Amino acid sequence: MRPVLHLSIQVRDFDEAVKFHGTRLGAEIGRSTDHVGDAPVSGAQVTLHSDPGTVTSPMPRTRHLGATLQRDGWESVAARSDVAVAE
Repeated sequence: MRPVLHLSIQVRDFDEAVKFHGTRLGAEIGRSTDHVGDAPVSGAQVTLHSDPGTVTSPMPRTRHLGATLQRDGWESVAARSDVAVAE
């Protein structure tokens, strides 16, 4: 079995998080319930947990996820996310 990075994150709005991961990051949501869903993102399994009480606004800078992508992969994600890509 090939190892998979698994990250579990709390989200304020589960439906919004599922939509973001699907439309902006290109993830097809796998196993899911009304409050938990797995989203494969750049080879990692990101599990979204609806837990609005633990998500603060603004979000603390210590919570983050990073992925190393080839340039064309980054440009594809950036295009779906309305992010300007530096030359």
